Amino acid sequence: VQPWGLYALPCPQGFPTLSMAPSLPAGPYCRNSVPSAPLLVTNSSSVTVLFNSTSHRSGRGLLLSYATSQHPDLVSCLVRGTHYTQEHVSVYCPAGCKDIHGDIWGNPSQGYRDTSVLCKAAVHAGVIADELGGQVTLSREKGITLYESAFANGLHSKR
Repeated sequence: VQPWGLYALPCPQGFPTLSMAPSLPAGPYCRNSVPSAPLLVTNSSSVTVLFNSTSHRSGRGLLLSYATSQHPDLVSCLVRGTHYTQEHVSVYCPAGCKDIHGDIWGNPSQGYRDTSVLCKAAVHAGVIADELGGQVTLSREKGITLYESAFANGLHSKR
């Protein structure tokens, strides 16, 4: 992972630039620069990130993560059950996980395979609403050979 940090304007030629805009004046944050401000803190519920680059190389990406003091157990929409080894775990799923890339196997009556995307499975099961997110408790149980697929809450699980 390449570090992103605060850089004097402008970023070097051809480097992707992150600028928080327009209500949060910060940045730009440029690839490979030494972070002088490791965290951006805002009381807003949303932040817009603009990507500006003079060149593009296919296959490069960026993962932004976030945290909140209201929900210290907040997880990413990409977290799977296999990320946890504990028998019981409680996490807070953000809103908007329904349409993320990642499969779910199972249904509310049988349970879900541990390789399923956790928050997406919670939306499928009706435990949380995709528009709001919410608290989800994961209980590790003995798996079954075949998880039946189901269509629920606008999502189709795999078999």
